[in-house]
Amino acid sequence: VGVPDALLGQAVKAFVTLRPGCGVLPRDVVRHCQAHTESHMVPKYVVVVDSLPVTESGKVQHAALRGLGI
Repeated sequence: VGVPDALLGQAVKAFVTLRPGCGVLPRDVVRHCQAHTESHMVPKYVVVVDSLPVTESGKVQHAALRGLGI
């Protein structure tokens, strides 16, 4: 999701869920994104959550993620 950033105006904040025992760190997510996506798509912030808020149809609720304030 987009979050306010003093320098860029908006920055990318990624919310990820991990499989149990995965051992992936937020910096690993950033490195993966740097290797596989354009620079403007790389998240500045990575937050690991237990589950993502979804609608009844299974779509991720982006507004709810922005409201988490994490």
